[in-house]
Amino acid sequence: RWLPAAGLTLLAGATHISAVFVIALLMLVLREEKLPAAKIFAAGVIGSLGLAAYALYCEIRFHSALAFITAQKSHGWLQSHGLFFHLSVLNLLYIGLLLAAGWYWWPRRRSFAVYSLLFLLIPLVGRQFGGFNRYVLAAFPVPLMFHGYLRRRQTAYALVLAATTILWTYTLLQYAGGWTGN
Repeated sequence: RWLPAAGLTLLAGATHISAVFVIALLMLVLREEKLPAAKIFAAGVIGSLGLAAYALYCEIRFHSALAFITAQKSHGWLQSHGLFFHLSVLNLLYIGLLLAAGWYWWPRRRSFAVYSLLFLLIPLVGRQFGGFNRYVLAAFPVPLMFHGYLRRRQTAYALVLAATTILWTYTLLQYAGGWTGN
């Protein structure tokens, strides 16, 4: 069902820049499913239309198609004191989870591995970890990895599920309250 998936990716792109990762995921999943190249390309184009529409809106409204990126400077996202200046225990934990998800998914479903590892680009592109934790909340292969690895170990799975639920809830509530992760 590549067309509905492309349409939902379009909507994701209209809401947030991280939809670039979703577009990559969509195209990789369709490739894994052995769809024809034309459908994969069409899905990528359709999925990109949401982000393109938002860029067009920014061009009309703010005279800059990339205003949604340059606006990040107002709270310091693209201005940093160095990549490792904002490194914290929580950031290291999330990096470890993303790396573990990449390792876990690579032999099972490479699209999920690539999607997980793409999140590691966020601090590299932004040159800091501000907001990194919030973006990692969208890395759905991480909890799926825990389920796949621990599903036969009931107690361990329950403990990991509880710990990650607390961690993700804590991070979500912190961001809802205005925390930027710096």
